[in-house]
Amino acid sequence: MKKIILLIALLYSLTFSQQWNDLKQTTIQQLSLPIKMDVFTNSSGNHILIEASNGNIIYYNVNSSGIVDVTKTETIESNGDFPTITGSSDKIYIFYKIGTNIKMKYSTDGGGNWIYNSSLDRQINSSICNGIDAVYEDGLAGGIHLVWATNDNGSDYETYYYRLNTKVTPFQWVEGKNVTDVTNYQYGGNPSVAVSTNRVHISWNTNSGGFPLQGNANLRDRYNGVWQSPQPVVSGSEESGYEMLIVQGSTLYMFYTQFDFGSGENRWDMDFRTRSISGTVWSASTEITTAIALIPNSFNVVKSFDNVIHLACLKTSDVLIYYNSNSWNSFYEINSNPDPGMPTALTNISNDLFSFSWKPYDERYLMLRQYDAAPLTPTNFAGTTYNNHPKLTWTLNNGPDVAYEIHRKVSPLGEPAGTWQLLTDNVSASTSSYVDNGFEITGQHREGFAEYKIRARDSLPSYSPYTNSVSYTYYGVNKMIQYEADVFSLSQNYPNPFNPSTVISYSIPFEGSVRVRVFNTLGEIVSELVNQTQTAGEYQTTFDAGNLASGMYFYSIEAVSSDGSQNLKEVKKMLLQK
Repeated sequence: MKKIILLIALLYSLTFSQQWNDLKQTTIQQLSLPIKMDVFTNSSGNHILIEASNGNIIYYNVNSSGIVDVTKTETIESNGDFPTITGSSDKIYIFYKIGTNIKMKYSTDGGGNWIYNSSLDRQINSSICNGIDAVYEDGLAGGIHLVWATNDNGSDYETYYYRLNTKVTPFQWVEGKNVTDVTNYQYGGNPSVAVSTNRVHISWNTNSGGFPLQGNANLRDRYNGVWQSPQPVVSGSEESGYEMLIVQGSTLYMFYTQFDFGSGENRWDMDFRTRSISGTVWSASTEITTAIALIPNSFNVVKSFDNVIHLACLKTSDVLIYYNSNSWNSFYEINSNPDPGMPTALTNISNDLFSFSWKPYDERYLMLRQYDAAPLTPTNFAGTTYNNHPKLTWTLNNGPDVAYEIHRKVSPLGEPAGTWQLLTDNVSASTSSYVDNGFEITGQHREGFAEYKIRARDSLPSYSPYTNSVSYTYYGVNKMIQYEADVFSLSQNYPNPFNPSTVISYSIPFEGSVRVRVFNTLGEIVSELVNQTQTAGEYQTTFDAGNLASGMYFYSIEAVSSDGSQNLKEVKKMLLQK
């Protein structure tokens, strides 16, 4: 008996809803219906593949503010089909069908350049295909797990599997298998693939006709290299349109669209079933919501770093995000006016989510909305040395909008313990080390102790917890570059370029009057952000340029000490890109 979950028209929690940034319109436009859209996110941005109505497969790189890096936009293929994208922290892999081949291209520089090796083309049995899916797995036995379905069994489809071993040079295709080669399970397509420890999970659907799809959903595991018996998951009167698999801890989920004949609407409802990773018994179906859009890619599912599953559903009048932190009875509206005929996508990195949908009808711009969770604490923070100076190292976060702050506490011998001070707040997302040339850590006379810790910061800005600290004994101080507790500084705004808001950080070494202003290229003041008396310390202010045109702007700080003895000024430039 199906368990019906009553939908409660509430937002997630207040905290959760406050972390959804505003809906942003990108410059990506598709006036004719694209057939498919797939998205993958890593530290170099949101990597978007769109199959346009003319068959062109186009790649875009979009940052968390919705700004498209036009230098990376590229038509990957003409007359291609079923584009799929996956990857790791530093690589992106694209797969698509053309003719009777599945081609693969990959990038090691965030989509700036694409590498293609024709010897890795995967020949398939028919030019008629109804689905490709791929997932990346790290580790020695990992690489890319690829599944596809071709029409090579009369009017029916069959599903195939290969693993692309990316741990060897050149890459190699290995472990090929016709997944639908068992009696009573000899056909099926629209495959989905997921991985867990020592297992590959593959689902397929028996429908071979037109759209909307209706058929039985089956699943087969590969465990430690051995193929297991297929399992029926959705069958009988409850038919599935298409499926997506995802693993959460020791549980395997199959999300699927159930075609509802009894409602009188001929609609798709959103359901799921579960089983243990190694099990054979599936739960009863659970309904999450009803009447989602009758198009491919009308739902997507991801799992965030905190092990919470998030489900995006495209309906006729909105895009809703559901999550299972406690139950499935909460949702958040991402877009109140999407195009119901265009696909949606959901991707994540760390605990950030990125939802993509389309502005409706005659405009059809791609819209982005981000759930901006606090960054994760940088890992593997350690202290080493470089040329007799402290050198800090850490493992990069995966987030696409992350920078790092380094804080230092200096305690000279014979003086009270120092306090933590910001050393720098603009270490880029691609930098995983920092050398403090202000101190020498060997010599004849010990002078004091220097202690360091770091944290990650995103564009909201939100901050990660600090790392543990590392300490050095220092023997010499470089007076030319020593960081003082009473430093005057104006940091580069973050993010930059920005749209529409950015954060400006500064520090002042005394109590006095402070003015922070923004100018256009004509020297006209467009905004006064700060005009008040402030004590010595570190500050931040946010500049919102929502009503300004794209272009270059300048921001300045002027600080005058209360006794009039010091008048400090600094100017930097920033780029507004709408």
